[in-house]
Amino acid sequence: CGYNQGAKNGQQGWTATFDGRGHAIRNLTLAKTWNSGIFGRVGFAGVVKNVAFVSAINNAYGGYIADSVYGTVENVYVEGVRIID
Repeated sequence: CGYNQGAKNGQQGWTATFDGRGHAIRNLTLAKTWNSGIFGRVGFAGVVKNVAFVSAINNAYGGYIADSVYGTVENVYVEGVRIID
């Protein structure tokens, strides 16, 4: 979504609001890249809320939602994730 490899210390990255409105994203696989996660980095102004990630596979080095979070993550859960190294 908002992957920005050049983002540092929350100054950049995902700075918008993603509201999943209670929906679930299922069977999503993350590729093996640095600064990964669906949103890369969530910057100070970034918000990720009201979404579930179900039956996912994480081949990445970072977290599933973001590599680092400086903004807000609320009402988000991850269920049934397999981590492959």
